[in-house]
Amino acid sequence: MDKRVLQGGSEQPPDAEPLDDNDLMPFGKHKGVMMVEVPSNYLLYILDQDWISDWPSVNAYIIFNQETLEQTASVGYDHVDPEQGAY
Repeated sequence: MDKRVLQGGSEQPPDAEPLDDNDLMPFGKHKGVMMVEVPSNYLLYILDQDWISDWPSVNAYIIFNQETLEQTASVGYDHVDPEQGAY
C-alpha cells in the first residue's frame, strides 16, 4: 500500500478510512489515545489548522462528531464518555 510521510514523521495511506471512537489518535500530544478520549477542545482546535487536510481520517472523524464535540467543549468536559461514544 502506498503511504505518505506526514508532519511529525507518521505515515498514513492516502485513502485512509475514517476513524471511529476506539481508534487511536495518530499524532500530536494525544498520540496513542483512543479518539473518544482525546479532549474535545483539542480536536476542535486541530480542525481549524490548515494541515488537517493531510489527515483525512482524523478530519472526517472530527467533522462527523463536530456537534457533540462542540457541546462537550462548551460545558467544560475534557472528553466524551467512552461508554457513550462521541455520537
